[in-house]
Amino acid sequence: MSNTKMSQIVGSVFGLIYIEANADGLPPLAAALRVLGAASFVGLLIALWRRPAPGSPPASGGDSAPVFGGRYWAVVTGEVVVGLAGIIVIGNVLDAPRSMIAWITLVVGIHFLALATVMRYTSFRALGTALAVCGVSGLVLAALGLPQATPVVAGILPGLVLLSFVGYSSLRQV
Repeated sequence: MSNTKMSQIVGSVFGLIYIEANADGLPPLAAALRVLGAASFVGLLIALWRRPAPGSPPASGGDSAPVFGGRYWAVVTGEVVVGLAGIIVIGNVLDAPRSMIAWITLVVGIHFLALATVMRYTSFRALGTALAVCGVSGLVLAALGLPQATPVVAGILPGLVLLSFVGYSSLRQV
């Protein structure tokens, strides 16, 4: 399986998780969001599995480069450490547990910005920026006393962004 396809599957899984975990943030639409998220996920998986493998690696070595090496794991390790530290502070020191999803989304956005460089996937810059903006927006909303909006802006929206990104990137490769 190519690095690109593996990245797309991982992105789809996390997009689905974001939506499923935060759908209750929009009570009247929760069931519809969950169905939409699951249907999008299944559709993307089918599309990804049906897409033929590339005939030859790109000239730049983009899809054949060993992207899951030491620098990749350094980014992921940093993401986990910073993410957990923020969750501990937000949950225990600041007592603002509804802000955790915003923090996680900000850290995931920054992680994609770092991976854009490490993996040489320039399209990750747009994804990372979009997710970071969702995370910062969620933190601002929580700080303004609107924590009920945080799961929508920093949870549901990032899930839709991830699923849309995977869909768009898989269509571009056909």
